[in-house]
Amino acid sequence: MLKQSIIMFITGVIAVILTGCQTASITDLIHQETDKVAITEEELQKADYEQFKAGEVMFLPYTRHIGSSGEGEERYTVMLSAYQPIGSDAEAVINTITVFGSEDVTFEKIDKQELSIPMDFSEDEEYPGVLRGNIVLMEQLNDKNMNLKEESVVTMVLNVSVTSGGETVTKDITFEFDTEIREYVVQR
Repeated sequence: MLKQSIIMFITGVIAVILTGCQTASITDLIHQETDKVAITEEELQKADYEQFKAGEVMFLPYTRHIGSSGEGEERYTVMLSAYQPIGSDAEAVINTITVFGSEDVTFEKIDKQELSIPMDFSEDEEYPGVLRGNIVLMEQLNDKNMNLKEESVVTMVLNVSVTSGGETVTKDITFEFDTEIREYVVQR
């Protein structure tokens, strides 16, 4: 009898907790091809990532969700990490940034020209055998409602220059960011 009462009490508590919960969501902008890359010296050499490299430097932009207005206006900071092998003398510069909505998104094109943002590289114990540089490309990606949906795509084109051994390589690198919606429980 006591056991049955305890089970009923626990079931009641769980029911009360669950009825007081609501769900909310956060929409992330993810570059699917590079989001989960574990950067190592070997990864830098793989042909899989050649399209994201200029010279021996690999460029990987990513976004950080920094909030919502409550009216669908998702806000993002855009960061850029760049990687090169230890011992490399490569110097990297971000020349231009162009961002536009390419699928199912409301987005005014952003075109930042003549930036000349240098990347500073240093050793990072999290990435053995690799030098890493990290900068904020854009404090806020967009200040308007982008109307992001599951099929939305935001495209970024970086024009970069990498100088190594007296030779400079300038290249446009294109990244397509897809939406990924995370659900989480909100308790009252």
